[in-house]
Amino acid sequence: MTIDNSESTQEFPESSSTKVFNNIRGLIRDKTRFEPEEVQLASDEEVHQPYGIQVDYQLKANVTTENITGFFLSQDASEKSRAENPTQAAEDEQSERLELAAKQIKETTEKPETKYNLIQPGTMLPYARKHWALFECGGCSGKGRVQCYNCYGTCKETCWNCHGGLYVRCDGYGCYGGKVNCIYCGGTGQVSEVVTYQESFWNGSYTEYRTASRTVYVTCKAYGCMYGKTQCIKCSGTAEIRCETCSATGKITCRTCSGIGSLICSTCDGSKEAGTAAWIDVNVNPSYTLDVPDTCSEEATNAASKEGVHGLPPISEIFGYSSSTVKGSPPHTVSANYDGQFELIKLNVNCGDNLFKLVAYGSDLRWLSIDGVIEHLVEQDLTLLEKTLLECSDDGLSATRIDHLLEAMKNVVASEVNADALDAELSVKNTDSIAHMMSPEFAARINRSILASLRHIYLRLAKKFWWKLLLATLGVNLLAWAFAGSGWAFISGAITVALGWLFFHHTIATQFSNSMSQTDHGKWLAATAKKSGRSNLGNWLVVLPAALLICVLWYVLPNQISRAEHNAFQRNAATATSEKSVTPKDGAWLEGSWTGQGKGENGSSWTMKLDVANNQFRVSYPSLNCGGYWTMKNVDASTASFEEVITNRPENCTNGELTITRTEEQTLHMKYISTSYQLNNGKRVKYPQGQRPQAVATLTKTTN
Repeated sequence: MTIDNSESTQEFPESSSTKVFNNIRGLIRDKTRFEPEEVQLASDEEVHQPYGIQVDYQLKANVTTENITGFFLSQDASEKSRAENPTQAAEDEQSERLELAAKQIKETTEKPETKYNLIQPGTMLPYARKHWALFECGGCSGKGRVQCYNCYGTCKETCWNCHGGLYVRCDGYGCYGGKVNCIYCGGTGQVSEVVTYQESFWNGSYTEYRTASRTVYVTCKAYGCMYGKTQCIKCSGTAEIRCETCSATGKITCRTCSGIGSLICSTCDGSKEAGTAAWIDVNVNPSYTLDVPDTCSEEATNAASKEGVHGLPPISEIFGYSSSTVKGSPPHTVSANYDGQFELIKLNVNCGDNLFKLVAYGSDLRWLSIDGVIEHLVEQDLTLLEKTLLECSDDGLSATRIDHLLEAMKNVVASEVNADALDAELSVKNTDSIAHMMSPEFAARINRSILASLRHIYLRLAKKFWWKLLLATLGVNLLAWAFAGSGWAFISGAITVALGWLFFHHTIATQFSNSMSQTDHGKWLAATAKKSGRSNLGNWLVVLPAALLICVLWYVLPNQISRAEHNAFQRNAATATSEKSVTPKDGAWLEGSWTGQGKGENGSSWTMKLDVANNQFRVSYPSLNCGGYWTMKNVDASTASFEEVITNRPENCTNGELTITRTEEQTLHMKYISTSYQLNNGKRVKYPQGQRPQAVATLTKTTN
């Protein structure tokens, strides 16, 4: 005999209570570090809660009136009905249109496939016909056109250019009051002439004569020119010309009617008829009311209030049309009633020694309350972190230990629900995602503890790191200064600070990754510290001292370099002078003060003064307001050559080479030739080949 066991292996559908219990276990597994077996089912209850929705469709008939013209019949394609009083005719249709609209709404809601919210606010029943009436236009007396308001039917208007005066202001170039500028003197009344004359100058040996010229200004003698003005050719001096717009008639064709003398009537648009049209539309405005029995439980009432009138139907087990009624005569309201039923699951679960009541509802088993079971599980981790933070506040300013903080944060961060709470606070996620798992007060505790821990960790690591970066920056800066100068020292110091800041963050990220149970938890902590700004104080403590050091070195090192270079320059200059200088006896005939006057090859003259003492040659040019010194190149008993360097007002004089010759005991002759360039607005400009300026001077000794 064979026994059939097929029925014993049949799988039955999973009950709603079992699904809710599995959901809470899955929530604990996915969102916390605890095992699902931490909660055990004590009892369950399934409630099928009925409810109702009433939709009231408010109907309103709106009469619309508009002005029409004779073109209405040909341009408007809708159905039309002529009436003596179109507005009254449209109002007479009100009852009929309301009844028809109510009938359509009732028929639509009774169809099984019709959704309860299918009918939206707006026009429910548009007009069926337009009532109209047309009469002879009173504005144009049935002619379609009216007299032009601008020309009054004359077809002409006053010229806009001359305003009827036949003449306008002369538009000739430069004409003002009939006068224009003279083309010879340009309106100044004077013209320039070149006058030649003879001049002489002493070249050091004899007097030379040459012809020169200069420019003078005389009164303009052009025909008709008087004080720089001549008569305008276009207006012959009258300052007026004939108006070309109206050909000097004073009238032009009317621009409003284009010379027709009449305009299209604005009342009838030229159709010769005007009137009114009226029609009636029926608008609907639905309102929704949710009805839950008074005898239902508090959990059912809370679930219905949470979802609202439009949230319950999609998650209901049963929902459909019940009945409808028409109210008023003529009808002004249609009420449609819908009946529904949603499932409510209540569970009692044990977690440790505590009993928690869980409530879910709807076809997708949404959470209404989990009674703080998630808070109970993560409470112990949060309490340990808060206790550790209190201990940190007593460690003092110099504390750098962070291992106990990281250990306490390890368990808090291991529960994903805590990270979700903090992300919601930082507006990364929607706060609704954690609202059913914990209260706002508990979420605030989590946020405060994690953010305070991050600030302590960054600050304590910065205390261990800042002086190392300071020393590294100092060493790199000094090395770069020694080999490349102050500019590269500043750049290398800035790069060192940037690299140190990156290394600081890498060190913290490594600490987080090594201390947390998962690498992703460490990355999340580093990203959260940056987003929340809890790393800012640590960043400033690391970067600011090194940045200040760079600025101080940038200020100090260039000054030290400039002093060293100046001292070296002075030593080199003294050595070079001692090596290249001639003995005092070779140039003894130049000792003393000399004054005189020089002349350039262009005829200009200037005064100069030379002071010689201990082979130091100082020269000044009082009339040119400049001066400098001479450097001796060669010297003998009666001749010396020098190189001149202008140091005072170099924009007024140029450097050059010169030769001094002793002509008498108390008299010197100087021959000067400029260098190969000149200064032009502070820039060096090279002289053309063979055009270097030259000059001569005679100096007389004033003191020994």
